[in-house]
Formats: sequence, C-alpha cells, structure tokens
Amino acid sequence: MEVITIKDDSNSDFMIGLIIDKYPALKKDIDDGDVLALHNGALLSPDSAEKINDCDTIEFAPAILGG
Repeated sequence: MEVITIKDDSNSDFMIGLIIDKYPALKKDIDDGDVLALHNGALLSPDSAEKINDCDTIEFAPAILGG
C-alpha cells in the first residue's frame, strides 16, 4: 500500500496519471485491460473522472478470466 497526498479538486484520472508516472509499465496493462482500476472497490470506467475525497482508495487488480 502506498499513500499519496493530492489536492482537494483531484479526480480519478489525475490520480491514475500520478501512479502511471511513478510506475510507467502499469499504463500498458491498464490500456490492454489486463489490470483494472477500482475507486473505493468499484470498477472505474476508462473515461470516468470521479472526484477523489480524503481517505478514498484507488486499487489496481489483475483482470481474472475464468471458464
């Protein structure tokens, strides 16, 4: 777990951008759909820009396919 301090008017796009800047290899995995981004446990759509509040969590999880 990593704690990142952000400005009050930050959104999920901004936050994911910060994380991708720090971990550039993650961008390809997110773009390819291999890694999913979640905001407080709910899946973020690629075009969403949800407001991030104090104590919110952004998580990244591998996409798991079953069959």
